Amino acid sequence: MTWILLIAVPGVLAPLLTFWAAARAEARIREARHWPIARARVVQSRINRNAKGGRWATVRYAYEVRGARHESSRLSFVQTNLTGDQADAVLARYPSGAEVEVRYDPDHPAYAVLEPTGDVRALRLSGVLIGASFLLVAVVLFASNR
Repeated sequence: MTWILLIAVPGVLAPLLTFWAAARAEARIREARHWPIARARVVQSRINRNAKGGRWATVRYAYEVRGARHESSRLSFVQTNLTGDQADAVLARYPSGAEVEVRYDPDHPAYAVLEPTGDVRALRLSGVLIGASFLLVAVVLFASNR
């Protein structure tokens, strides 16, 4: 019956961690809407691809706060794969060399974001799917040990 612990512990912890990450991202999104704004210059703007055909945009930008120069590439608080049109739209909004506004954490000015948004539904869904997968494995193992 020790296999129950090997299945139950990660089966409970993994969904809890993904829900915690989603709640943390939502809190950051709410906070960032009230952060100070700095002018930034887009240093680099490009499309990245993964092996499965997913795409996402990387926008690297530089900004200054209280005389200190910072660079970041945080577009939003939740990174997701984009369709071709969505990735192209990001590049159109943030072409290399463009001057843009960023919001930065007043307590940690090196932490900034271009768009204080993010869709946490994918995080929550992954938590549900991970939990369901572990539950399914536990049910199959329990049934086969009877």
